[in-house]
Amino acid sequence: MIDKLKQIMSDIFEVSLEQTDEIRYGQHKNWDSMRHFLLILALEDLWGKEIDEKTAAKIKSLTDMITCYDDLFN
Repeated sequence: MIDKLKQIMSDIFEVSLEQTDEIRYGQHKNWDSMRHFLLILALEDLWGKEIDEKTAAKIKSLTDMITCYDDLFN
């Protein structure tokens, strides 16, 4: 799953796969509110579950995405 998340991040934020570990919302020029919205849509499509606004606001890094996944499926 981590590889899929990294690929999604790489595609949306136009960074290398290696950079996906480092970038955070608000700290990378390509991670703006519009691309954050696209990320949430991509995660919902990947996981087949809706992500509520409160949870979406907490997603600011790859680690946060993993935590969100764990919360949704465990």
